[in-house]
This record gives sequence, C-alpha cells and structure tokens, in this order.
Amino acid sequence: MSTLRTFIAASALITTIGCTWVPLTDNGAGVDIVDAEKISACEPLGEVTSSTQDKIVVARSSGKVQEELFVLARNEAAVQGADTIVATAAPENGRQSFSIYRCRS
Repeated sequence: MSTLRTFIAASALITTIGCTWVPLTDNGAGVDIVDAEKISACEPLGEVTSSTQDKIVVARSSGKVQEELFVLARNEAAVQGADTIVATAAPENGRQSFSIYRCRS
C-alpha cells in the first residue's frame, strides 16, 4: 500500500509542477510581446519585473516558468496602460525584466 501512496504523491507533484499558476487577465491578453526592433514608433512607459517560483521541490520546466513570467508581465503592463512588452533580460532564478510601451493609439 505504501508504494501506491508514493506513486499517487509523485504523480500529484509532477502534475503540479507542470501547471501554470497565473491566469492571463482579459486586459493582459491585449498586451503583445515583441522584439526591441518593433517598438521604434512606441511610447515608452517604464519597466516591470516578473517573478515566479522556478523550483517547487525540484526545478520547474523552463518553458512553464517563461510562460508565467510573460503572463505576469502582460498583466502588469496592462494595469499600467501599456499594450506591448519587450524582454530586457533573460529569465534568471524565476525573475525577468521587461520594458513596457504604448504602441497603439
């Protein structure tokens, strides 16, 4: 019976590690992620930094961590009136910085 419990606990942990915890808001969905060369006609509005857990007992998938960082940045950019973000650094230890812009009128 302990083998079954161990298997169930391990399965739950693996499922949890693969999940994205942060929902994209309706306003955040209107924020684009672009490369720096696409913002020449945009108004700079500032910077945001996203952070999420990159480890929950074991290291999380870098793809899932990146996805959460983008979602958090898009949500925060929308709150600040931006419609576009550009990553200014690579993700490191569950943190990433972004410049935020207003590109649409």
